[in-house]
Order: sequence, then structure tokens, then C-alpha cells
Amino acid sequence: MVNVTSKREKECDEATELLLDLYIMKGDTLYTVLEHVSRSGMMRRIHVYVIKNDVPLWINHRIGDLGLYKRHKGTGALIVRGCGFDVGHDIVCNVSRKLFNDECALNHRWL
Repeated sequence: MVNVTSKREKECDEATELLLDLYIMKGDTLYTVLEHVSRSGMMRRIHVYVIKNDVPLWINHRIGDLGLYKRHKGTGALIVRGCGFDVGHDIVCNVSRKLFNDECALNHRWL
């Protein structure tokens, strides 16, 4: 039987390595796009992009592999539950903390 914890840890390590090698450097800006808000307002679906060489790169799949957020099965959007806070800023701070151990290492902008 495959150890689920070690599989998740391996996915997280691979996602961290790929994000740092290919997509994100300290000081970069991550752009978030709101896809959907539930009727109750307690759940949102968000897409995250980073721009490299004037090309927006969708990075939800790698952020999902970090284990911070679940992804919507249909669209791949990150699912964030709760209300009363800036969801995009929260995602960027959590990714920054995970990658750089500093929640202010990345910048955030809404699209």
C-alpha cells in the first residue's frame, strides 16, 4: 500500500521546486481572477497567474499541489472558503509563506 502522506509530501516538494525554478521569484507579482462566488458568499473560486516575458501563466495546478487549497474539478480554480477577507491577498500571502517563509515576499494584484 502506498503511503498517502509521503505521496502528498512528494507532490508538495515537486510543486515547490517547479514554482521556484520556472515560475516565481521573490518580489514577483501574482495576479488573481475571481471566477465564482457561492450564493451564501462563503466560498470563492480563484485563478492565479504570474506574468513572464509578457505572457500570463496559469499556476493553479502547482499551487494546488502545494496542499494549501483544493481545486475545482471542472475549471481547476482554487477553492477558498470563508468571507470577510481579501481572498486573493490571502492566497498570495500563503504561497509566499510556503515558498519563501515570508508572507510579504510576493506582491498581489486583482485582474
